[in-house]
Amino acid sequence: QLGGNEIVRLPARAFAAQRRLRELSLERNRIRVLEAECFAGLEKLAELRLDENQLRSLEPPGRLPALEVLSLSANRITDVQELEKLVSLDGLLRLSAAGNPVARKQLYRPTLIKRLSSLEVVDGRPITPEERERVELVFGGEARTGLPGSSV
Repeated sequence: QLGGNEIVRLPARAFAAQRRLRELSLERNRIRVLEAECFAGLEKLAELRLDENQLRSLEPPGRLPALEVLSLSANRITDVQELEKLVSLDGLLRLSAAGNPVARKQLYRPTLIKRLSSLEVVDGRPITPEERERVELVFGGEARTGLPGSSV
């Protein structure tokens, strides 16, 4: 539990010595920057909470094979492209980004469902099979990198 400590940035390999860490709570800090590889070595990390910080952008998180829950609520993320950087999190089941400006964008939820196919819950709301079908209709047969709002 590192919440409320006024941490501003997380340097590369910040938690490398904590290899057995399963849950990391960094809520209510002032984190603006997550440097590439800041979570390197946390292969057992299952839950990461970064709520109520000042994140505007994300770096691809690197290898976090056990990560199932990621909470980014109440930050300053404005572009869905930032959340698309999480595509390498193959086991991610729950993602929360509510309270970010991006969550008000029209294709926010459908884009997450399409790009992060392992997700079961977005912002506390389960993804139904019917919703997945609708997402497929919205995006049609578009390739993973050709989604609306994507710069790739």
